[in-house]
Amino acid sequence: MANFRCLTRDSKEWHNAWAIVLNTQFTERKRGAVESYERWQYMGTHQTIDDPTWYHHFRHRFHPQTGQSERLQVQCADTSALYTPN
Repeated sequence: MANFRCLTRDSKEWHNAWAIVLNTQFTERKRGAVESYERWQYMGTHQTIDDPTWYHHFRHRFHPQTGQSERLQVQCADTSALYTPN
């Protein structure tokens, strides 16, 4: 079972994680880019029992460059920006 936290919006850690996500390059699919109105979504921050490191999880349900679902994990640099949701 994993531990779950949320990242405080507008914190330095929030902006750093989003900067990594938005600057990650994907290989364009062979047929070219596709029109997509989907956006990246922050899914939460997790820590597994086996690994004490916290990771922010993001998903894009239909990435315009790849034409498929994409997921990214970004290592948490500042755990003070995390909180436990109600």
